[in-house]
Amino acid sequence: SVSGSGYLTIDPGYTYTSDGTVVAIPGGILQLDGAVGSNQIAEFYSAPVGAAAGTLRLLDPAGFAGSLYNFTGTGDTLDLVGQTITDASISGNSFSATLTATLAAGGTLAFKLSDTAPSTYITVAGSDIQVASRPDYVWTGASGSNVANAANWDDVTDNLNPAAASPNTSTTAQFLSGGGTIPGSAVAGQLTLAGTAPWV
Repeated sequence: SVSGSGYLTIDPGYTYTSDGTVVAIPGGILQLDGAVGSNQIAEFYSAPVGAAAGTLRLLDPAGFAGSLYNFTGTGDTLDLVGQTITDASISGNSFSATLTATLAAGGTLAFKLSDTAPSTYITVAGSDIQVASRPDYVWTGASGSNVANAANWDDVTDNLNPAAASPNTSTTAQFLSGGGTIPGSAVAGQLTLAGTAPWV
């Protein structure tokens, strides 16, 4: 177990060039085998561009009473060993938030977060909770002016043109050119507005 107070750091990977070849070093894995006290902070260091993020692996997820700091970089991973996670969500604010994992076996596990915005997009797979990039949807208006019509959007993340669905709370909706009135009703996790004229 880990008691007392202090920081436990999860280092990202890095890249370097050797004889003209780019070599990628994988992100670090910090494995904690037992309980962790409430005054311990597990800090995810931000990965440089093109480098792999780090992983915090908890062999006793229910015994982790510390907090996660800067769980924001794409690829940052929390591995709850022995659990299958069906859903995960973040609530609170950037200074004090809670990551709640729903378990296939029943019940939930909650983890304290700091310096992590509730809008941070996370995905789950097996025992992993991972920070990911939101899928990007770009407005085209190719089939009219209704934002709820999937045919008016390109999914640039999955290279689907047009998109298979209209934006939702897990996506970024981008209006990047032109301007004008946005008719209809739709939701998005994030919204980006740009162009030569205002959008209203």
